[in-house]
Amino acid sequence: MVDNIDEQAFPDRFIWTGTRDRTAYCAIMAAKQFRDSLGGEAAVQNYTRYIALYAKQYLEKEWQVEAMAPENMTSSMALVQIPTKNSTKCSMLNGVLRSKYGLMMSGFTPLPNIPCYYRISGQVYLDESDVQRLGAAVLEALGNME
Repeated sequence: MVDNIDEQAFPDRFIWTGTRDRTAYCAIMAAKQFRDSLGGEAAVQNYTRYIALYAKQYLEKEWQVEAMAPENMTSSMALVQIPTKNSTKCSMLNGVLRSKYGLMMSGFTPLPNIPCYYRISGQVYLDESDVQRLGAAVLEALGNME
């Protein structure tokens, strides 16, 4: 440790810029232990792919729409078409899902007469009931916008 800042090399004065959040480095071992407690990386990847595929299949059937990509191109995320081509409804849907249902919608760009898509991100904390809740919430919210 240098007591006199003038004796410290110029680059060394800026090694800790204060603009980086290094908290992730503090949590890395706890994160690894958590993922190990779930069965390790392979188990986590298998489950997140499973829940993304489940969501893709369930929502396609529930909403009577198609996903953007086939199953062989799906890993832990899927894009499923929202059952409306109305860009105004699509734009409003995010706020309604968040405020009324506590759900977050992401991965869509509302453009006139072009379908928008819901991005499903498979996570270890999701299960089938979460997907079913989402499916019903979107249909109810869109139905209430008529």
